[in-house]
Amino acid sequence: MVLVADELKRKRAEIAAKIEELRPQIVSLEQQQASFDVVIQAYEPEYSPAGTHRAAAPGKVPSYRVSYRELNMVSDLSGPSDAVRLGKLI
Repeated sequence: MVLVADELKRKRAEIAAKIEELRPQIVSLEQQQASFDVVIQAYEPEYSPAGTHRAAAPGKVPSYRVSYRELNMVSDLSGPSDAVRLGKLI
């Protein structure tokens, strides 16, 4: 029984180390995701970051047109503040 518990502890430690290794990447991806949410809301005010969309106001046609230049600018964002600046540019 002790050998099983020792192996489980070792495996748990490996997983904990992997989580810590991935944490900076996860934080970076979350910041990028938040940046995209800000820019998307500039184009589509009814957009909900949780993925649920409210119905657009009657007679309102949301703009989905984004230029190649704008897409490249979005892909270079490093955080929410960059997205806000980008939103003011476009």
